[in-house]
Amino acid sequence: MDLDDLDVLLEDAHDVLRVETLDAYAVRADVGDVDRYLRGDPPASAAQPAWVEAVGDAVARGLRRRRLRLVPRPVPYYVRFSCAWRYTATTARGEEVAVLDQRRDPPAFAWARSLGDLYRVDDRTVFLEHDALGRLVRAFEPATDADATTWLPLADQWQVAEPFTPWWAAESAR
Repeated sequence: MDLDDLDVLLEDAHDVLRVETLDAYAVRADVGDVDRYLRGDPPASAAQPAWVEAVGDAVARGLRRRRLRLVPRPVPYYVRFSCAWRYTATTARGEEVAVLDQRRDPPAFAWARSLGDLYRVDDRTVFLEHDALGRLVRAFEPATDADATTWLPLADQWQVAEPFTPWWAAESAR
């Protein structure tokens, strides 16, 4: 599956769950913003990246958008940036974001992290492969058996993960 096919698949899917496991991503929309965040400066623009707007548009059309963020300890700078500037924006637009914090259940965290990044798109699982810099290089669907053995336990992780908003309120107050 090429990355354009992935975009098409995500656009009108009824239920999309994005699982994020990496400590950092190389995303064009974040260029400069991460540095500004680390310096304590405001964003360069009040406008959100196109993907944040796309999440809100999908939710407004009645589509479900979810994100499961694995949070290692100590919390990496990019994860803090994503929480402060991106997830707060997407949750305000209706995305459901949950956190699987390493402190809460280290074995569950380790298992989920070993899967790597993926999307659950309606009844399909799409794994994402990133290079060493965090750039998305490939998306692929596993064999049917792998899909069932991966997705079912991961669905359980979504059920026990902490809702983002109260988790972030407590985390950012530290």
